[in-house]
Amino acid sequence: MLEAESKYDIGIAVEISQGARDHSCSRDGINTFNNYCYGQAKYLVLVQDQSSKIYGGYSPIGFQPYGGSCQWHNTSDSFIFSCEENKGDIKNMRISRVINPSYAIYENYNQGFDFGNTFSFYGQNVSLQYQGFYDTNVVNSGTSINFVPKEIELFNVVP
Repeated sequence: MLEAESKYDIGIAVEISQGARDHSCSRDGINTFNNYCYGQAKYLVLVQDQSSKIYGGYSPIGFQPYGGSCQWHNTSDSFIFSCEENKGDIKNMRISRVINPSYAIYENYNQGFDFGNTFSFYGQNVSLQYQGFYDTNVVNSGTSINFVPKEIELFNVVP
């Protein structure tokens, strides 16, 4: 999905270099996502739908190890976004910041990731909801999107 040496400025400095991906569903399999992700530090997750749309999320607290129960994690620094692949024009990029830090990231080992009930991955489906614990969403007002992703990539963010 992303080319080596690509640079994206989305509020954090992330340089993607060859071999930097911690997980790629096309390489590692969609059902292995949790095996690669839990216990990770800060991360950036990128999801491509079946066309050219890319959705993403950043968590400064990473994926927490499964503690035996589902729970919310607090952070005010996470965000989600959407953009078009291979388009340098950021006018169409949408960024959504967490509005209720107590419900920023939801931990559930059976679920790949969950950004405040707004952007989540469960089973083999990605879901984007207009209502959740993030401000103006990355989808149009009043709509929800559910799809099987073409690709999901996870990047560990290092300072």
